Amino acid sequence: MSIAQIVKYEGDNSTFVWKHPSEDFNTSTQLIVHESQEAIFFMNGQALDLFGAGRYTLETENIPLIRKVANLPTGGQTPFHCEVYFINKTEQMAIRWGTDSKVQYLEPTYKFPISIGASGEMSLSVSDSRKLLIKLVGTEAFLGQAKLIQFFRAFLMTRVKTYIAQTMAANAINIFEADIGIVYLVVQIAVLFIFVFAEKLPTWSALVICTAIAAIAAIFMIAADAGRTEIERVEQKIKGKVFYIKNLQVDMEILAGAEKDAKTKKALEQLAEKIRFSDPMSNEQLAVLKDKISLAVENLKSSDDKMKIIEDLNLLLDERNRKCKILK
Repeated sequence: MSIAQIVKYEGDNSTFVWKHPSEDFNTSTQLIVHESQEAIFFMNGQALDLFGAGRYTLETENIPLIRKVANLPTGGQTPFHCEVYFINKTEQMAIRWGTDSKVQYLEPTYKFPISIGASGEMSLSVSDSRKLLIKLVGTEAFLGQAKLIQFFRAFLMTRVKTYIAQTMAANAINIFEADIGIVYLVVQIAVLFIFVFAEKLPTWSALVICTAIAAIAAIFMIAADAGRTEIERVEQKIKGKVFYIKNLQVDMEILAGAEKDAKTKKALEQLAEKIRFSDPMSNEQLAVLKDKISLAVENLKSSDDKMKIIEDLNLLLDERNRKCKILK
């Protein structure tokens, strides 16, 4: 049995957890812990004594948990078998993440299919070494950035895609509201990670932060909903305004299709084409002119002198288009 005399971290800066290869020590072994690191002794499936930055001699006085579990006598050089894990607590930033596939969604306002995903950057750092070691590392000898990122990406993929699909379908969210919901989700997940790995933070602070995030998101959602309502109102108004000219065009095309006289048929087709290229937007100030055009169309359906009415309609349409241009 080879007794380790000096125990120190030998991994790189992208490593989160590194297990020292030696597992046999005695109470004169030197432990060196660098800045932004912590060392935890692990024995019989239990995370025991924890050391911050500094140089230590593993005397029985500073390893009380190991002494209790291993029943070490005080004084002298007593060997013991234990595992030592070093935890790197530096913040590793600009780690990219994104959904691996898109969520297919039918946009409720404009009724067109869209593919929705989410992506961004995250930073990871260890807040609670003991909890990380117990919950994620287990019996592994090494936890690097790549493996931890893989875990978090899988976590994000499952929850983000499910959240996007369920939330947008349940609330009929349009494209303007989608970004707000995704940002809210990512922020809440970030807060969740903070409180999962930081036992020392009080419960009330989590409640306050989550409530504040929800309130801000709600404000933005209300604003987006108000914007959507206004867009829908304007769209309905536009539909009402363009319906008049579309209806005139359909009437002319029906009359032209039913007309047997070649000259009148051609005149009706030309009138239908003129209506098609007329200004589609009506104006309330043209109500009297619209009534005159509508009356002339009704008379055209039953009149024997269609050419005269077609001539009148051409003049009325010219007048309408000029006034539409002036009123814009």
